[in-house]
Amino acid sequence: MKDLRDANKGLDSTKFSQEKSITEYMLKHQALQRELEDKENLIGKLNSLLETTKEQKDIIEQNLADEKAKTAKMLDKLSFSKSELENAQKYIDKLKKEKKSLNQKIKTNNTVMMQQEA
Repeated sequence: MKDLRDANKGLDSTKFSQEKSITEYMLKHQALQRELEDKENLIGKLNSLLETTKEQKDIIEQNLADEKAKTAKMLDKLSFSKSELENAQKYIDKLKKEKKSLNQKIKTNNTVMMQQEA
């Protein structure tokens, strides 16, 4: 009977040890499960942030392309305006020369008329 009691104590001790190990493994499993869920949530948030960042990048690139197009158009207008101003300046210079020539002719005509009257 004593042998049976000793064997029973040994089995109880083994059972207790195994239950303790099972409890430890279950706790470890739960902790790992929570860690996995946290990491999955973090990955989801990072993917969302990445998608938002890509969308913002696309918008910025489109805005940049629009601004480059506007700049090119303004440069074309500026070049055209410069050309027009250069042409206007040439015309003004031509008119000044004609005025000077006409003033010279008037002066010459006045001198000739004065000489004829005298």
